[in-house]
Amino acid sequence: MKGLFYCTNCETFQETKLIEKEQTFRVKGRNITLTAPVRVCCDCGEEILDTELDNETLKLFYKEYRRKENLLQPEEIRRIRNKYKLSQASFSKFLGFGEKTITRYENGALQDACHDNAIRLMDSMESFSILWKVRKDCLSAKEQQKIREIMKTYNRVKVSSEYINLCTYRSVSNNNYSTEGVFDNAG
Repeated sequence: MKGLFYCTNCETFQETKLIEKEQTFRVKGRNITLTAPVRVCCDCGEEILDTELDNETLKLFYKEYRRKENLLQPEEIRRIRNKYKLSQASFSKFLGFGEKTITRYENGALQDACHDNAIRLMDSMESFSILWKVRKDCLSAKEQQKIREIMKTYNRVKVSSEYINLCTYRSVSNNNYSTEGVFDNAG
């Protein structure tokens, strides 16, 4: 009976099809409206329960909620965590969250704005470095070493980039391009 779903209206397993339907779902007090797939009975047209499809549709509503609320998407959270080569539990601990918090967010749970802001700040190496000074001891020696290497590489790239920018500025200055007024307020 692969592909057949139980229709409560027909009271039997029936062939079904997917149709697009506008749906509204309330997420954390906000109505989200999307056009999403719905499974219907081919015989009577009644909507059919499809748990897998419903779970995927719920993810679409959560994704849209995050977009409207300007919250990080799960893949963005994962990218930030992977930047420091930390496990989900270690990244949670480092941020001062519960051990499973990052796991839940990466799996699609909705984060609050406070947690979102903390994670978002970690995308900046400068912000990460500030927290690193006070929270590094909560990580294992192996994790600390990995992060030290990441920070060394970042600092080498940063210095190299600043050098290239300085050389570019000098080259532009030596070619008689006017930079008058550009650096007046540089302090």
